Amino acid sequence: MRLAVVLASLAAAGSAAAAGLELLGSPAPPAVRRDLHDVDRGMPRDLRLNPDVAHARAVAASNGSVVYFAPLKGGGYCAELITQAAGPRCAVCSTAQQAQRTPISVTVPFSDPIRPDSPVTVSGRVTSASAHSVELVYPDGGSDSVKLGERGFYVANVPPEHLAAVHEHGLLLVARDGDGKPLAQAVIPTDAITPPSKVERPDPIEIDTVSTERDFTRVLRVRGELHLAGIDHLTLRYPDGTTVPVPLRGQRFDYAVPTGRRHDLMTPGTVTAWSADGRALASRPVAAVAYWRGREGGGG
Repeated sequence: MRLAVVLASLAAAGSAAAAGLELLGSPAPPAVRRDLHDVDRGMPRDLRLNPDVAHARAVAASNGSVVYFAPLKGGGYCAELITQAAGPRCAVCSTAQQAQRTPISVTVPFSDPIRPDSPVTVSGRVTSASAHSVELVYPDGGSDSVKLGERGFYVANVPPEHLAAVHEHGLLLVARDGDGKPLAQAVIPTDAITPPSKVERPDPIEIDTVSTERDFTRVLRVRGELHLAGIDHLTLRYPDGTTVPVPLRGQRFDYAVPTGRRHDLMTPGTVTAWSADGRALASRPVAAVAYWRGREGGGG
């Protein structure tokens, strides 16, 4: 009976591996193509990444999780992970410069609520052309190795018996060549796998900007929530130095940006919370989505 169980397990593992190999090179499904296309939605022409959505394809697969890849016209790539449990997990992109300076890129999606037994799937890309595999080293002992897919991409699922330890202590990834020699490593900290909730670690000033899908260079509203005591008033300082009051409703704020100012935040402004005696309690930068995209693309 034990032999039959072992043989069945080996057959299942072989089938899963074969299924993964069959997926490699297959075209991205419509949901992934939509996500890849949307990375440029609302962006000005000079900040668009232009992923080759039409030729997006699977480059890594493991136990129901698949990574899809689309090259960028200027070098670099966009990729999206699909997990068996949650489906598409949003596209992430790296310019050629960003990709080259990151020996091992890592994506770890999560879904609330996060528990000690919540699934953990890691994916990414290894830059070195000599890399053959990625080893997952667990904090409670033991490790697993996954072979790289196409173009250096990988995906792996943490086994159930290691989930609690990984959620509590994080995870180490080691890229190795065909002889097992380590080429690069990445430490995934605990808060990247099990992010603290807003209640556990609230930002003193949480800011959200409102734009339109057609133009991310414009900011229509600046809104958010405060997690500070002793606040008397709130201000927004524009890049030209003009400072305006931001209306408060309890711990929340919502400021409608005047029509003539909606492009001004392509250069960051500052939201500041003040005490009654004029002390700055906390401040945060605020800028258009297109500004942050341009900053990331420039490697700043």
